[in-house]
Amino acid sequence: MAAELHTCPRCGVPGFTAAGLKRHFRHDHPSPFPPALTMPKKPLKNVTATAIVPAGSAPLVLNRTEIAAGDHAQIGQQLTALYREAQDAEVAIIRFGAAFWFVENEIVSGTRAGNSPKRGPGSYGFESWLRDNAPEISFRTARRYRDLAEAISAKYRLGGAKETCELFDASPEQLPPDWQAKREKVRSFISDKSVRALQLELNLASAPAPRNVDPKTGKRIHYPTTKTKAELQAERLAVAKADTMDVFSNFYELGDKWMACEDGELIVAVEMFEKWVKKAKRWLKTPPMSRAKFEDVASPEDDESDAGEEAGEGGAE
Repeated sequence: MAAELHTCPRCGVPGFTAAGLKRHFRHDHPSPFPPALTMPKKPLKNVTATAIVPAGSAPLVLNRTEIAAGDHAQIGQQLTALYREAQDAEVAIIRFGAAFWFVENEIVSGTRAGNSPKRGPGSYGFESWLRDNAPEISFRTARRYRDLAEAISAKYRLGGAKETCELFDASPEQLPPDWQAKREKVRSFISDKSVRALQLELNLASAPAPRNVDPKTGKRIHYPTTKTKAELQAERLAVAKADTMDVFSNFYELGDKWMACEDGELIVAVEMFEKWVKKAKRWLKTPPMSRAKFEDVASPEDDESDAGEEAGEGGAE
């Protein structure tokens, strides 16, 4: 199915897809700066004379060597005007969100199950309406602004989309006193806050979970990269003790079952056990403070006892 083509509403050039029309707007019809500003054509760091000129006022001189004593008050006024425009950005977001909310619910809602004038019969949702009538608007971004307007309307009991729009569309003098107070409360609430900050404040988004924090306890989780020598030694000793106790338990349960072994097998086992008994006796005789330097060497007493045992066996023969 061939993609539907659009005509640019500004210059009248036809034959654009929805994505192509967005690129056309971005490159050929960029959003202009506010009328009160004339931006420089070259980078600001290279400008030494007129750079930002609010309409109806003298040029704002950026080279401090060219600023006369009487220019500071005028520069302050111009800077104040720019600051007010920056603060009105949050108000503009809420106004757009309320208008988007109103158009979605009051104007387009009746055509959702109707026929599209460009796409023919079938389902016709608000996103489709935007593609046909306002292709430059990002539905996802506009939806975030709409959610902000809805949350603020609920927070300050404004009533709905229409009332939220009228709150900022009308001049303060045209509003009743109680609505003037609401308007100031809303402006104070959204002032100096980004969209993300407003979303967090109104519970429209969740803050990112802090790293290395247990979500159940809220305490920091410690992930040691390496263990200390003492920890490694304690683990080795625990494993060695468990293995030794297993051997002792099996030996205790052995009973007289060893009699089923061959003589040669028993001779090897007896020699092995005798060596272990001698080493264990030396270990027990060694003071605990000196066991760290314990060496597996035969003592003179062990040599004498071995020689006596061999002599006794020879005499018996």
